[in-house]
Amino acid sequence: MKHAFLLSFINLFFFFQGSCQEITVFPGFWGPKYYMDSNRIQSSDVAILMKENKFSNKYWHKSKVQNSLSYVALAGQLAFTFYLLDNPYDRKKATTSLVGNLICGGLAIGFSFASQNSKRKAILYYNENLKKKGQSSMYIGAGSDGIGAVVKF
Repeated sequence: MKHAFLLSFINLFFFFQGSCQEITVFPGFWGPKYYMDSNRIQSSDVAILMKENKFSNKYWHKSKVQNSLSYVALAGQLAFTFYLLDNPYDRKKATTSLVGNLICGGLAIGFSFASQNSKRKAILYYNENLKKKGQSSMYIGAGSDGIGAVVKF
């Protein structure tokens, strides 16, 4: 029994990996929901955390620019729709607004997907950086009480 406890204690420390809190994102109806472990955090808090890593910050900023461009393309699509509704019987206006609607809609969807992809990359780089920083190591060493297993965080 004494040896089983000692073996399980040593096994616990050899397989122990300390890690910091990672960010997880889940899609929501009104936008993505961010969690740090089991606690929900706001996107403004995530933006502050992204500034800790150079690559994460680069992708997070790129995501914000792409998201803004998707809203601009969506506004253009609405403008072409109002242009069509202004005089629906003019064929020249109808063709122009239809082509404008399709182009702006495609741009809005493309920039929106690119924005989500950049956010995903930013969070992955952030989490990867935490794993590198937060790993623990265990080795046999001397301490003030004698020789034993030392866990370094």
